[in-house]
Amino acid sequence: MISIIIPILNNKREYLQQSLNSIFGQTYNDYEIIYVNNGSSNEDTLLFLKEIRDLKNIIIINTKDKNNSELLNLGINSSTGEYITIFDGNDIMYPQKLKKQLDYIISNDVDLVGTFMKSYINEGNNIWRATNNIISQPEIITSDIVKKSTTFVNYYTIFFKKSSVVKVGLFNETLSNGLPEDFELYIRMLKNNMKIHNIQDSLLYNRVLNTQMFKRNRNVHDFLEKLRCELI
Repeated sequence: MISIIIPILNNKREYLQQSLNSIFGQTYNDYEIIYVNNGSSNEDTLLFLKEIRDLKNIIIINTKDKNNSELLNLGINSSTGEYITIFDGNDIMYPQKLKKQLDYIISNDVDLVGTFMKSYINEGNNIWRATNNIISQPEIITSDIVKKSTTFVNYYTIFFKKSSVVKVGLFNETLSNGLPEDFELYIRMLKNNMKIHNIQDSLLYNRVLNTQMFKRNRNVHDFLEKLRCELI
C-alpha cells in the first residue's frame, strides 16, 4: 500500500478537490490518503474536509501550529503503507505517477525517488495554465551532485520507503520554519548509504501560488552549506 500524506492549511476548496480527483484518477489504486490539517480556519478547507471525511481510505488528522516536519511526521506515524509519497493539496498528479514511482523504487531498489514536474501558473481571472517548462533533475543523486546544488530532487514529487525514512529518524522537527527539512533529510539518507534517484519524466503539475515565492536568506544559505560540508 502507498500512503499519500497531504499537509493542508487554509487551502482553496477548488484546488483541494482538483488534487484529490487526480489521486482518484491514478492507474494504481492501493492507497490511503492522509490529510494533516494544521489548524485551518477558512470555510473552503473546513467544508472540503467535511465532505470527504466519510470516504473510503481517507484519514484526517487535525492539529495546530505545527512546523512542516511535525506535520509530515504525524502523517508518517499514522500511515499503514509500506511506501509514502508527500503531496501538496494544490498540485495535480499525472494518472500514472504512483504506479511509475512504485515500479521504479522496487525494480531499482532505491530508498527515495522523485520525478520531473511542470508548473501550473495563474494567468489572471483564476485561469490556470499548464506550462511546458519541465523542472528536471539528475537521475542518480551522488555526493558530488549535492555539493554543487541544493535542488536535486523536486520536493513535491518525493516517494519513499517508509522503513528507510524511519531508519534515519524521520523529518527533523527541531528545524525552524523556512529551513529546508527535505534537504536535511536527503543528506542524512545519503550519509547512511541510501539511494536517491529521479525518474526522468514529468509526473506532477505544481501549482505556483504567490505564497510560494521564496527568497533565500542568509540563514538558509549557511544551513545548506553546513549540510553539504558534512558530505565532504
